Amino acid sequence: MKIREYRKEDSKELLNLFNKCFNYDYKIIDMEPTGMIYVVVIDNKIVGMATIDILNDIFKNINYGYVNNVCIDPDYQGQGLSKKLMNKILEYGISNNLEYIMLTSNKKRIAAHGLYKSMGYEIVDTCVFKKYMK
Repeated sequence: MKIREYRKEDSKELLNLFNKCFNYDYKIIDMEPTGMIYVVVIDNKIVGMATIDILNDIFKNINYGYVNNVCIDPDYQGQGLSKKLMNKILEYGISNNLEYIMLTSNKKRIAAHGLYKSMGYEIVDTCVFKKYMK
């Protein structure tokens, strides 16, 4: 098992993983990442991924991380890969002097919530709003 940075040639395999994990049918990855994408590789196959973007709060004069798209192929779950992947995210946060890391998670992802809590993430009292622009 290896965790490494995403490469452009990973795009098709990463798209297939994302669609499998989240039951989507996206056809293409058409943007360059604005932060870091890590992939979990076993036997030359991408079986996990997570993204982190660095955001800033100009009033507090801090940078913080926003984690998104954390997923492990269902065929590889239960092996501790998510924890290793999230530890890689934490290393990235430390090396970039982030004040904190935040993430959102679907309320149905109970196992993921247990992982995040076990790693010191706290539930904050907030609501997430989204407005589609297209």
